Amino acid sequence: MKQIIYLFTLALALVSCKGQDGRDGLPGPQGPTGQQGPAGPQGPAGPAGSAIVSRVFPTNSASWNGSRYTFLVPELTQDVVNNGMALVYFQAVDSQNAWRVLPLIAGQGTTSFWVREGAIDLTYSRTDGQISNPNQDYGYSTLVWKVVIVKPSGVAAAKKMTPTQLSEL
Repeated sequence: MKQIIYLFTLALALVSCKGQDGRDGLPGPQGPTGQQGPAGPQGPAGPAGSAIVSRVFPTNSASWNGSRYTFLVPELTQDVVNNGMALVYFQAVDSQNAWRVLPLIAGQGTTSFWVREGAIDLTYSRTDGQISNPNQDYGYSTLVWKVVIVKPSGVAAAKKMTPTQLSEL
């Protein structure tokens, strides 16, 4: 009986001993992609928008007062004039032209703009000094002007955008 207890104890001691961990084998092949997990929770609401305002104004030759045209834009507050930003683009309605940013030097003249509280003034200057307007000189019956106003709260974000991105607003 002593011999059985001795063998049992010896067997138990040998089985319960732990040896050194061996090296890991090579990684197996990539398994198949699993199923899509459930949708995550709704994120928090972002800050209030309205940092960028876009308005469109069409003109024809009769719209101009000589070489000047004024858009009334009530969103152009004195705070926007002082601390924000305004951009003006134009596109010919009866063509496939893309939006072009002002100031623009094309043909015989330069189209530029001035920003003031409540309005944007377009001016057209010909190199020969004659009074005209872009509708006449560019040869399009209708030009569409897009005014993009960036309120002071959106100036930092808008400075990171390209002119193309701004024209798509």
